[in-house]
Formats: sequence, structure tokens, C-alpha cells
Amino acid sequence: MLARILARGITLLLFGFLLSACSSARLAIEYDYDDEANFDNLKSWSWLAKDKSGTGTSKVDKMLHEALVTLLERQGYRHVEDGGDFRVGYVLQTRRRVKTRYIDTYYNYESIYFFNGVGGVEVDVVDYREGTLILDVALPHGKQPIWRGWASGAIRDGMKDDQIRAELTEACRQVLEKFPPPATRKRN
Repeated sequence: MLARILARGITLLLFGFLLSACSSARLAIEYDYDDEANFDNLKSWSWLAKDKSGTGTSKVDKMLHEALVTLLERQGYRHVEDGGDFRVGYVLQTRRRVKTRYIDTYYNYESIYFFNGVGGVEVDVVDYREGTLILDVALPHGKQPIWRGWASGAIRDGMKDDQIRAELTEACRQVLEKFPPPATRKRN
């Protein structure tokens, strides 16, 4: 009986670790936009001023530039050096995060009646870095973005350049799936 309880507990613990590993690999995607902005006439784009955009790391900036140019072209937007219908900027932020989970290790109904039974509560603490990529779309004469999308997710240490490029491209792709905003929302 005790062996069966422990085996079930180990199985649940492994499932919990697997679940957390899968969920940390996913990106959380969100966006917001100006309800009064007209996105229908946007055909060409250029970059926001460098002092308002970028990561400060030339290698990462180059990767993001390549990804954004490619993805926006696929959506039918033409990149121009200056004077586009809209401007695109980005910021990449990282921060340290700590996630705490409490795992109930009481595995059977009998333990409700026995206070000194097998089981209890285990604490799982995960320390990791989280990255957030923010993409802004602004009109050339505007001071505020008309659309902002962002992706947040765990950052894995020790990644090679091609892995970093692939993850940044995927984050940009998922965020840009929300641009332009759906026509189903009412405009005032």
C-alpha cells in the first residue's frame, strides 16, 4: 500500500515538472490598440527613431530587424528607409522571476482521518529569467503608438545564436498575428 502511494506520488511529481516545463516554453501574447486609428491605409513602414527603439545589443537588434522585415513583408507591408505610412519600434526587456508551487502529497482519502499519515505539502521553487518583447506601431506624426503587442516567456540560458534567432522570430510572428487588429471590434 505504501509503495503504491509513493509510486503514485512520484508519478504526479514528474507530471507536475513536465507540465511546468511545457508551460514555461509557451509565450504569453497580448496586444492593445487605439480604437479610433484607421489601419486600412497602412501599406509601407519604416523604423522608429533609434533612441526610442532597440535592445542596445547590436547582434540581437540585427536578428529582430531581419525577423520584423521578413514577417511584415509576408503580411504585405513594404519596408522603406524613411517616410512610411507607419513606424515600427521594439523593446526587449528581461527580468528575474521566481515561481513557487505547492504540491499536495496526500494521495488517498484515508489520510484525511490520520494526521500522522504519509504525505504533506512539498514546495517547488523555480528561479528563472523572463523576457518581454514589446512591438510598437506608430503613425509618423504621432507621439503615441496606435498598436502595441507583446510576448512574454521564460528565457533559456546557454542558447546558440541560431536558437536565439529562431525564438525571437517566433515571438515576433506570434505578436504580429494580432496586427492589424481584427475588424470585428467596433470603431467609434
